Amino acid sequence: MGFISSLTFFCAKDGLAESERFYNGTLGLDVAFRTPTAVLFRVTDTSFFGITAGPGRVAKEGAAIVDFVVESAGEVHAWHKKITDDGWETDGPPKHADLGATLFFATDPNGYLVEILHFDDPEALKRTIE
Repeated sequence: MGFISSLTFFCAKDGLAESERFYNGTLGLDVAFRTPTAVLFRVTDTSFFGITAGPGRVAKEGAAIVDFVVESAGEVHAWHKKITDDGWETDGPPKHADLGATLFFATDPNGYLVEILHFDDPEALKRTIE
């Protein structure tokens, strides 16, 4: 018994259009499926991220963070340029953090933080950090 995938959904503030512009248009995530109240984006073959809107679904700015890990520090810088060129807010240029990663945060249309990061250690996600 075990899991084969993970789906994570955040709630939209004002419908799905601006979220789709950010996640599909700017970040280039493919739409895996769409319903009248949700869009699910494919991040990798087995990981997905979605935005949902509708009755009882309320965005809470700053309540969650979604992280996207890339293969190089150069990609972090390239993503920062793309995101800022597309007019989205960030916390400033990429920086190197004490945890051994190059990263920055963008804010999506719903007020959620989106972190783009690269770990210096390619094994970082395979071990426990204490």
